[in-house]
Amino acid sequence: AIDNNSEVDPTPATVTLNAPPQTPAGGQLVTPNTNVPRTVPTGSDSDGTVDKYRINTLPDATDGVLYIGNPNLGNVVTAGQLLNPTQLSQLVFKATPGFDGGSFTYSAIDNTGTADPTPATFVLATPPTTVDSLGKVNPGDTLQVPGLGGSDIDGTVASYTINPLPPADQGTLYLGDPASGGTAVNPGD
Repeated sequence: AIDNNSEVDPTPATVTLNAPPQTPAGGQLVTPNTNVPRTVPTGSDSDGTVDKYRINTLPDATDGVLYIGNPNLGNVVTAGQLLNPTQLSQLVFKATPGFDGGSFTYSAIDNTGTADPTPATFVLATPPTTVDSLGKVNPGDTLQVPGLGGSDIDGTVASYTINPLPPADQGTLYLGDPASGGTAVNPGD
């Protein structure tokens, strides 16, 4: 600083700028009524280190509970709880039988205590389900396969994979009626 007599402060102030850490989003498929370790992405800090994480929000309790380590030990995670990087890597989500999808949010906190101002969301999604089908066909006949389909309670079914195809000596699966220009389904289609 310089005063009105042009005298200069011999000990100038130092300004330290700190970039906040970044917290990446993530997600994982969860089957109802299971314990699944979470692979939660770790944060980064361009001008320091990430020392801890804040769990900002939790999944709905009707969908399940988030734990540090083995759920049988009862280390339940609470909203606002601070975790060190090791604890973050030990998160386990215990899904209820009625689990239908959920999420939690978390923020990285750097070595200066600065938190990521934009918390990341970790999505807990249910896998889609498919419908089995059974049809009887006589040798040499064609059968339209009945009832194939699927559903996804927390999203939309985007595509289907037929796996495995029947052996070639037992028949060929077609997309559409083979007598009307249907095309044979090949592995990987």
